[in-house]
Amino acid sequence: MIHHIAANAPALNAAALAWRPFLDPLPMHGLWWTLIFPLALGVAVAYKAVSVPNMDRYWPQVARMTAQIILGMFALAAALYIFVELIVPLYG
Repeated sequence: MIHHIAANAPALNAAALAWRPFLDPLPMHGLWWTLIFPLALGVAVAYKAVSVPNMDRYWPQVARMTAQIILGMFALAAALYIFVELIVPLYG
C-alpha cells in the first residue's frame, strides 16, 4: 500500500501544479466582454431545456434566445451610454 502511494507521488505533484480556475483566473482584462457569448448560450440552453414542451425545435430556440440576450445586452449598454454621456451632463 505504501509503495503504491509513493509510486504515484510524482503524478500528485504534477496535479498540484495544474491550472486552478478560481485561484489563478485567466488574464482576460481587455477581453472580459467576450464572455457574454458563452454566458448567454448557457442561460439559453438551461432555460429552454426546462421550458420547451417538445424538443423538436430545441436548438433553433436556443440560438434565437441567445441572440435575443446578446442584442438586449448591447441595446441596454447603448441606452445607458447615451443616458450617462448625453442626458446626465445636461442636468449637471
